[in-house]
Amino acid sequence: MSQWRTVTFGELITEGPTNGYSGATAPDATGSPTLRLSATTSGTLVLDQSTTKRLNETIPRSSDLWLRPGDLLVQRSNTIDLVGTAAIYDGPPGAFVYPDLMMRLRLRADTDPRFIWRYLNSPVGRASMRRLASGSAGSMPKISGARLRTLPVPVPPRSEQRRIAEILDKADALRAKRRAALAELDTLTQSIFLDMFGDPATNPKGIRKQPLGELIKLKSGDFLPAAEMAESGTYPV
Repeated sequence: MSQWRTVTFGELITEGPTNGYSGATAPDATGSPTLRLSATTSGTLVLDQSTTKRLNETIPRSSDLWLRPGDLLVQRSNTIDLVGTAAIYDGPPGAFVYPDLMMRLRLRADTDPRFIWRYLNSPVGRASMRRLASGSAGSMPKISGARLRTLPVPVPPRSEQRRIAEILDKADALRAKRRAALAELDTLTQSIFLDMFGDPATNPKGIRKQPLGELIKLKSGDFLPAAEMAESGTYPV
């Protein structure tokens, strides 16, 4: 790590941090598509019906609000556990604008956005974000763009940034495969049970049923007043 250096976040940024726009919307709105805050709450970009919506108005195509691949999005306001959560926009270019509760940043060419994204969401980065957040009692903590620019960031050479990001990407892929395998195993276990015994609700194999009381012995616990236990009891209950 001898070639690593610590710089302020602002030294790595070429554009931003810039707040988004939260215009009026409605269930039947037909204006420009925009992200909800939940699109980046997991720390990765999620695009579906629950994380996107449409504005009532149409944002001009020349606006800087339109996102492009590689843009770094940071939640500038949320709960203390989530404020500052970062995600990389990897959706289609010019397909979505972003809301006011997010900041958009674009980084220098010698900085890998995936490395910075990983650092911001690391335990050290998350702790730093919480320290930057401010807000009155009862309000959602917020991080200003000016304070975000002061965040210290350890930066290795670009090749090392890329190598670290690739290793973490592979680790994520392995974890996703493991989760999928466990889900398949759970499904397999259920399938084996149904094949052996059938659906318990319909009992297609005609397995004999018995009242639970014929198979087990039930005994309720004893109740003793607390005073009696305190004075003469042997075991705590």
